[in-house]
Amino acid sequence: MKQIWTYTDLIDLEYCLSLDDDSLQSDLHERDREIFLRAPEDIREGAQEHLVHHWLRGRRRRLFGDDSEKSPGQVSADAFRALAYLAGAAGIVLGWIAGYSFLAYSGTTPVNVLNFLFIFVFSQLLVMTGIIITVALRIAGYSALPAPVISLYALIASRIGSRLVRAAAPATHLPAKQRMVWGQLSGIWKKQQVRYRQAAYWPLFALSQYMMTGFNFGLLSATVYRLLTSDIAFGWQSTVQFSVEFIHKTVTLLALPWSWFVPAHYAGPSAAEIEGSRIILKDGIYHLATGDLVSWWPFLVLCIIVYGLCFRGVLLLVGRIGRKRALRALRFNTPALIQLVQRMRSPLITSQAKAGGSERPEHGETAEAIAGDAQNRSGYPALLLIPEEMTDGGDSGEILAHVGRRGFKALEQKPFMAGHDNDRDTIAELAARSWPPGTGVAAIMESWMPPINETLLFFKELRTALGPDVPIWLILVGQPAAGTGFTPPTKVDRFAWQSKIAELGDLYLDLIES
Repeated sequence: MKQIWTYTDLIDLEYCLSLDDDSLQSDLHERDREIFLRAPEDIREGAQEHLVHHWLRGRRRRLFGDDSEKSPGQVSADAFRALAYLAGAAGIVLGWIAGYSFLAYSGTTPVNVLNFLFIFVFSQLLVMTGIIITVALRIAGYSALPAPVISLYALIASRIGSRLVRAAAPATHLPAKQRMVWGQLSGIWKKQQVRYRQAAYWPLFALSQYMMTGFNFGLLSATVYRLLTSDIAFGWQSTVQFSVEFIHKTVTLLALPWSWFVPAHYAGPSAAEIEGSRIILKDGIYHLATGDLVSWWPFLVLCIIVYGLCFRGVLLLVGRIGRKRALRALRFNTPALIQLVQRMRSPLITSQAKAGGSERPEHGETAEAIAGDAQNRSGYPALLLIPEEMTDGGDSGEILAHVGRRGFKALEQKPFMAGHDNDRDTIAELAARSWPPGTGVAAIMESWMPPINETLLFFKELRTALGPDVPIWLILVGQPAAGTGFTPPTKVDRFAWQSKIAELGDLYLDLIES
């Protein structure tokens, strides 16, 4: 299946969703339904992720249709591209400095080959071994080992993103709209770190590989330059008395990747040349043969090419594959996206009279379209939690009607907020149930009742009982008015609830306003 999502799309998606926080549901429904009706039939009947992607393209054209304006995703893509170039350039400079300094030769003390191998080759082989073990463990089903690495990259991303936002937000040379974009990015960055944790790992992984590829290129360039412009002698010595046979076996093992096509005298020094380049401190180097002292350089250059550049090239390919797999594995089942799809697929039921007294649906809705969407109008299946004081002696018909207008179908009704013990029993009962995909929990919340710690604790325990990715919606209602049903919550009440719910950091818990 073709991969349609990119990192630019993900950032723009979260930005566009964040703009809807203060909008009325009726306005959002009208806007999203219009986008849906303009979609090709294959997209309307296709997977949810394709429908959301179509919605994103429509929103992006409306918000950033002018080519002079860039979306947050494009801004981030440009910033990442600049960081990649900067990382590569910094790596080249560092590699050049390291190689040029290390290969400085005074004419009296040869360059110690063992130092070169340990610093520039064995260290990269150690990284290669760690990555191979990590991949093998993940294939076997063990994912604990990479978690610290992902956490480290996530911390780096958070620090970089926060600093970029703080640096750019107050910039007076930016247009007001761009400053608003940066401000929105700051909130998006913090909110979505958990959801996109796996996906965010791979760009940072690639960034580190760009730098290390540059480092190896700089090291190779400095080595070749030194070899062409200097008469460098290479030898080996160690306090640990390695035997010539051991060194020769190690060299032969390292040379395996190229020994089958590179002539033997270039693939690596022979045992005799290794013996002839051994440095004994008390004897000096004047008795050593020049041929033995220079026999190491082709081997060292090939080590940099194979274990440096080629290895990093393979890791860049692994990073590209990992990015594609991470994007493909994303699940578009968060409450906000479920609500978005419900709004798109649910017809507008508001009608207006035609001249002859009959009625027709607004915004181009046809009878066939409404009939074809009958299943969608039934709503998203959810268990409905209703505060006990709202059910005492009252008819739940208005509540069910209100929930239906919000895009839900109540599978079952249960009272809650009926005391600590009763709520504990409710949570225990819900924990014992199975929650198939496509179902969730919707809770009616009275906006004029402040979100106290006891209420937040209930939803924390409910999340633990349901599992990490069962959607939970809090349907925020204002005080009922005679003849009109529930009223919208006030701005003060809405802000109080939004702030407290944000503190929970639950990606699968969403607040819906009347």
